[in-house]
Amino acid sequence: MKMVMTALIGSTALTSGLGIVPEEELTFTHDTFEMDESLIYEQLIDVQDKTMDVVMTSDYARPLDELKMMYDVPLAETIHHQYNQDAYIQDFNWDHYTVVDQLLHNDFEDINISEPEDHERVVTVHTSSIEDGAGNRAQFIEEYVFTFNEDLEHYVISDINIEQTF
Repeated sequence: MKMVMTALIGSTALTSGLGIVPEEELTFTHDTFEMDESLIYEQLIDVQDKTMDVVMTSDYARPLDELKMMYDVPLAETIHHQYNQDAYIQDFNWDHYTVVDQLLHNDFEDINISEPEDHERVVTVHTSSIEDGAGNRAQFIEEYVFTFNEDLEHYVISDINIEQTF
């Protein structure tokens, strides 16, 4: 029985008695925004990959809490609601649908980081879709707004805006 308990505890390494502990590679700190921009892009891809894992599998005991480690509360709730079964029971405003896996499917073109306010960072990523058979690509501007969460002591994504430009 002890071996089974150890295996179960090991499989839930993200959780602790007090709540969810963020994975270091998915945590955006002040230093993160000083890194090479391509590393920030890779970290964003990791966040999107983890997000899709959280919302598309039943591997997480508390998926909303997992999302709150990466997104602010309103955005985490929106993402959870749009992928959760209760979206079929409760009304969902599809105007507020948030695409959370765009970087996983597009090709990287360019990235820019700005700091409009003290505890806010905006990461703007220019991407393009995979080329179709005729050689065409759709172009996108993806904007990720990060705000500093003092309780978590790291930045979380508070807004995602994706616009197709061509």
